[in-house]
Amino acid sequence: MEQPGHHLDSITPDEIKSATDELLALVAERLPERFYLRGEAIWRACLTAFIARMAGILESMRPLAHPNRQADALILLRSLYEHLVTFLWLAVDPEPRVEDWYGATMRQRRTVALEALTYGVEGVMSDDQLRAAEEAENLKPLEQRARDVDTFWGPRIEGLYVQPASGAKHLLTLEGLYLGIFRLASESAHATAQSVGPWAREERGDRLLVTLQPRASNLTWSGLAIPLFGMALVIGHERLGWPDEAQVQVINDALGHEQFTSDEGP
Repeated sequence: MEQPGHHLDSITPDEIKSATDELLALVAERLPERFYLRGEAIWRACLTAFIARMAGILESMRPLAHPNRQADALILLRSLYEHLVTFLWLAVDPEPRVEDWYGATMRQRRTVALEALTYGVEGVMSDDQLRAAEEAENLKPLEQRARDVDTFWGPRIEGLYVQPASGAKHLLTLEGLYLGIFRLASESAHATAQSVGPWAREERGDRLLVTLQPRASNLTWSGLAIPLFGMALVIGHERLGWPDEAQVQVINDALGHEQFTSDEGP
């Protein structure tokens, strides 16, 4: 299977760290920001909080821009991808979708609260919250949300890939990256043979050497986090009016990635 961002093996850790710092600086220019929760401010606060959360994930990936730390970087990239897809899906129609997303979140929390009661732990949610959460609906599965994102934002943002009308699907769409990042990273996130494999090395004969230092990877997953977060910032510009889209492009271009440019406003 072709790996997403197949040119990433040519990006150095220093280049990744520099681009990370520059993107984080764009967010730091805006945050903290205070919202008074009424009307439009509710969804604007939610989208802004998503950007802040993704910035935190990107910052955590910064010290992992090393060939020996790519298994850990891939796990964080999986989280970044999930937040990105949900952020872009919310940004399609923010006001109703943020409400649906919050309801689905409370429904999931209700499950935790009910399980906690079996251990004698009370107070996770009030009775009123439990009743309200029971009526909420789950969101579409992540892969379907990614498909919706491709359909809406693909024609509107230059540099985003869209699925062809026929033939093999494109791996670098958001839907394709569900396989190329989210599903692939599950092998590292969970206790599988693939997860522990990099720490075990076959020697001649029937010997296996287990070491503290995993095998180096020539694919720097931390480098793929740059265009993904850049995509979030471009859509942030579309819906929130910040950051400067041109600055995001300059940082992205420095690593040889596709440009993300908007064809129309919100």
